[in-house]
Amino acid sequence: MCLFSVHDLVKDPPFSRLDLISCRNLMIYFTVALQKRVVSRFHYGLRPNGLLFLGASEALAAHGALFSPLDKKHRLFAKRDAPAQLLDIARDNGAGTSHARATLESADVAVDPRIARVMARYSPAFVVIDRRQMIQQLSGPIGKYLAPSTGAVSMNLSVLIHGDLRAPLRAALKEVVTTRRRVVREGLVAEVNGRREAVTLALELLDPTEGGTGSIVVAFQDLGLAHSPAATELDAAKSEPVAELMAVRERLQTLTEELETSNEELQSSNEEYQSINEELQSTNEELETSKEELQSMNEELTTLNAELNSRNDDLVVLNSDLVNLIDSTSIATLFLDLQLRIRRFTPSLLEIFSIRDGDEGRPITDIVSRLARNGLEADVEQVLRTLAPLQREARLESGDRTFQMQIRPYRNTNNVIDGVVVTFVDVTERGRAELDRAYLAAIVSSSDDAILAHDLAGVITSWNVGAQRLFGYSTDEAVGQPIRMLIAPGGADHGTSRGAVTADNNAARYETVRWRKDGSLVEVFESISPVRGAGGAIVGMAQIIQDDSARRAADREKALLLDELDHRVRNILATVSSVVAQTLQSELSPEAFAASIEGRIMALSRAHGLLTLDGQGGGDLEALVRTELAPYDDAEGRVTIGGPTVTLTPKAGMAFAMAMHELATNAAKYGALSVSKGRISVTWEQSGSVDAAAVRICWMESNGPPVVAPSRRGFGTTLIERALGYEVDALVTRTFDPAGLSCLIDLPLTLETGHLERSTDPELER
Repeated sequence: MCLFSVHDLVKDPPFSRLDLISCRNLMIYFTVALQKRVVSRFHYGLRPNGLLFLGASEALAAHGALFSPLDKKHRLFAKRDAPAQLLDIARDNGAGTSHARATLESADVAVDPRIARVMARYSPAFVVIDRRQMIQQLSGPIGKYLAPSTGAVSMNLSVLIHGDLRAPLRAALKEVVTTRRRVVREGLVAEVNGRREAVTLALELLDPTEGGTGSIVVAFQDLGLAHSPAATELDAAKSEPVAELMAVRERLQTLTEELETSNEELQSSNEEYQSINEELQSTNEELETSKEELQSMNEELTTLNAELNSRNDDLVVLNSDLVNLIDSTSIATLFLDLQLRIRRFTPSLLEIFSIRDGDEGRPITDIVSRLARNGLEADVEQVLRTLAPLQREARLESGDRTFQMQIRPYRNTNNVIDGVVVTFVDVTERGRAELDRAYLAAIVSSSDDAILAHDLAGVITSWNVGAQRLFGYSTDEAVGQPIRMLIAPGGADHGTSRGAVTADNNAARYETVRWRKDGSLVEVFESISPVRGAGGAIVGMAQIIQDDSARRAADREKALLLDELDHRVRNILATVSSVVAQTLQSELSPEAFAASIEGRIMALSRAHGLLTLDGQGGGDLEALVRTELAPYDDAEGRVTIGGPTVTLTPKAGMAFAMAMHELATNAAKYGALSVSKGRISVTWEQSGSVDAAAVRICWMESNGPPVVAPSRRGFGTTLIERALGYEVDALVTRTFDPAGLSCLIDLPLTLETGHLERSTDPELER
């Protein structure tokens, strides 16, 4: 299928109708003229649209008319549709140009074939030969100068040339090669077709520097029939001895020519041997280069082997790390291939599957599972089908452990799916913690107390419903805000730093005042505890805040009542002491003294009972009057009581009760209550101005014995005036009318005495 031929690119005739010529990295060693000649030969030898493939360092920028680039990067060119041009093979370096040289210089020019045939008749015959005298090109009527000999066909000009011209040709060739100048041999005679013709030989060496290849052009110029005087004398004097001498001379010339031919052949062989030696030297150099390349390759292989050994060591270390990682990890991991066969597993997987060493390669479906709901095969098939990771919870049949199962596709180094990786993470404790957290969150959410948390910078991170109710801020409004927004102006900041926690890191408790969203203040009781991170360091604070307003108000009320009770006891003791002292001044019998003391102390007791009945420390004026007059009121209505609602303080109530007791006692002894028809009226009404409110109490007796003004002040009068005048700054006015005793008590209403209840009845108010 392939034909191989030795072909000289420069001096041999070009091929024709080729599809592809590949000539890589050769023309870079040619001169510009030789490159031009070679490119024209390439263009001549290619078919239309044929391809020329050059080396990476070669280009055809100067030959754009002959070739067009198809791929500049890879130096691939296509033949253009341009006239074929073959450059001339010889140039005249001398001053003169003969007819033969002019013909040679125009031999490669494209000429019409008919013109070429006509010109061939008049142009000299010439032959182009190489250094070994092998014919490369023929032109003109060269046939009459050639006389092929019998034997093997040869294209050697020395063998084919006419015998008469053989010796001069060899001598001229030697001179051309030696001198490298043009050689002309004139006056040569050759017998052609029975005639002796004169011939001139012209030889010239084509210089390689001018585009030649060292070829020699041999031109034959026909001078017609030879009529030289030497030939005429030879014919006239021809005789037999002369003929023998001529024959000897011819044989001698023939031997000389053969000797010269042998010398030339030996010289050619020597040149060939030299060429072979150069080729051997070149081959030796190539072998040395190959040896160096082999040494370099050996070094590279050594380096590569060392790198591979290093990588092998790294792989051994990585394999050891992987084995230790698999053996030490607490995460149960299972590697499966596409057929669900076990590739590798960690020891923790023994808690989930009844697997053992040596089960690699077995399908996982053949292994007994301890999972309550297996379904592993369906999950793996789903992951392989969708290539999406799958995650779900898995429980053991015993129910005491829970795992977070995750299945992911297994990709090899070429990013090709080659199985799955199944991991089981124990989340039992996490589930319990989440449950506890849910319980705690429910407790915090439902607590009436305000429960909040903040970081060490004082930024609120959590806010429950109790905090919303207590402070008025919603969760969105509070979370992310500084805790200082709850601190009242001038209030103490107890909860924004770790300094609020006690030295033993227990909760700190304290009372303080906080600021609500509406700007009001609320008294609270706070408890602050540290929040610790995973490493035990404090990362924030948790606060429980209780509304302490009611308790503090109760404490204040309790303290007030205790103070009031102490004051009352002291007042009562002082009153009793004063009553006893005043009673002792009267000249009474022991029985009368005891009865008087007992009655007055009982009056104080009844008044004290009324004043402490509702727990508020105050008493109603009407209740005090009815209590003191209750022993004297009967079904006949001897006592009349009426007036607006007036509430007296304990101090004023005790003094007023003592005054009512004295008035009732005197009425029972000497006044209206001493007879069955006697009547008593106790009424009161508002008096004074709006800014200085007061109440006037009127004690009126009727239907009793005639009243006679006493000759001296009695103890009762003194007690009434002291009890009301000194204690509550009241004005007491008594009138001894014969029809009945009357007593007016003007009691100012202040914070120390009491107040008047406003009525909703307009008529009563009027």
